Parts: sequence; structure tokens; C-alpha cells
Amino acid sequence: MSNTDFTPEDRAFLRRILDHPEERMTWLAYADWLDERGYPQRAEYLRLTVEWVELPSGDPGRVQRDAALAALQVELDPNWAMMFDTPQIGNCRVRWEFACPLRWENLAATDTPEIRFCLACRRPVFYCHSMGDAEQFASAGECVAITSRVFPASDVPFAEHELIMGMMEFTPDPEDEDQSVDEE
Repeated sequence: MSNTDFTPEDRAFLRRILDHPEERMTWLAYADWLDERGYPQRAEYLRLTVEWVELPSGDPGRVQRDAALAALQVELDPNWAMMFDTPQIGNCRVRWEFACPLRWENLAATDTPEIRFCLACRRPVFYCHSMGDAEQFASAGECVAITSRVFPASDVPFAEHELIMGMMEFTPDPEDEDQSVDEE
């Protein structure tokens, strides 16, 4: 099933999930629906993602689910998997007390699947399928979410990802120096 093969039912599930990502029952209902139509890998991907999100940070079950998700992602259409991926946000210009607390699935959907909008910093966030893409967007000062195919160990903070991969650090313009958001 490619993105152009989506039925009206697919589109309804996707719209609901993108509009209300916190409603995990919709994710699971979509997984059941996909199973019934012969897409067991997509269904399993959704179920594993829901399980991963619901586990507390540091839970050993996350590592197991990361491995299973990474194995499934290799076989799935990357543009489909991107809609449900859970990478951390990096290169945010807002100076959070810690790394940006948001994840891809928490951002507002736009008309372009690879771009979501962050309501906290009021900026677009670009989904990157590779480190090369991420470096290009980051060096231009854009917020990025890097596919979990690059970083399957999703509990590792984005700042450590930058150090590991030698990613460029963005230096904000002096005009943006007054931007600051505290984590709640």
C-alpha cells in the first residue's frame, strides 16, 4: 500500500491520529483494521509504537521494542512509518532548560508529511530520513526529527546523538536571544 493507495477509511484513521496523537486507542483500532485488510507488519508497527510510548523511560522493554520496530521499519514504506515514528526533536532554537521535550508524534501535522509544526516554539520541524538530511536542515537553523532508523535506541537524549554523529550545533541569531521556554 503506497500513500496514494489510501482508502477513505485509511485517511480517516490517519487524520484522527495526526490530530490527536495522544489517543492511542485510535492507533490500536487502525492496527486492527490494517490486520483485517492484510497488512500485519503495519499493524504490528503501530502496536509496538503504542507499547513503546506507554512504557516509562529507562524500562528494559523499550530496548526490546526498539529492536522490533527497527526490524519492521526496514520492510515498511518509510513515508508511511514516518507518520507514526517517535524521534526526539533536535536543533530547536528555543533554549529549553533541557533538550526539547517534544517528539515528532506530538507536533501538529501540516499539508506536507515531512514537516510538522511545533506549537511551543512556533517553528516547522523537518523529518529527516538520514543524517545527511538532518545536517543540512540543522546547519540552516531548522528544527529536525531524525528517523529512528538512524537512532534506534530512542532513550538516548538528542544532545548525545549530536555528539555521537558530529552534527553541527546551531547558534541562534542575537535577535532570537530573548526566546526561552521553561519545561513544565
